Amino acid sequence: MKSSYLMLMFLSLSIGRSEAKSFHIKVDATLYCPTIYFYYANLWEEVDSSSILLSDLKYHRSYSNVTSLCEIEGMTRDAQTVKPLMTIEHSCGKNYTCVCKKFGDVSSHFEAVVSIDLKDNYYTECSSCTEARKRRGWE
Repeated sequence: MKSSYLMLMFLSLSIGRSEAKSFHIKVDATLYCPTIYFYYANLWEEVDSSSILLSDLKYHRSYSNVTSLCEIEGMTRDAQTVKPLMTIEHSCGKNYTCVCKKFGDVSSHFEAVVSIDLKDNYYTECSSCTEARKRRGWE
């Protein structure tokens, strides 16, 4: 009788509680620019009002009229859902700028394929760009 009661208590505590887990996040990006440029790519996880770095690619230089292929991946912290985003710091058409590509809420392993024209795009800077500049000692 006691064991049945304990089993019911355990089941009632377990129902409705989702376990936190880590997610593998991978982004394959094709970057376009008609001029010589450099870029840094970073993969982040948004947490409240800050960002946690998942992975970064070091300095890359592309040459005129070249398409750059960028593959970046990382593991998230333990959570039920995460908000991954990618920052691309680059010099296409300017000395330096940073743009963000957000992927929304993710609740499982995630892969994305994106194409970004670095010269003509609608992406804007986000708070993770500030974090990226701080990591490089530029701010």
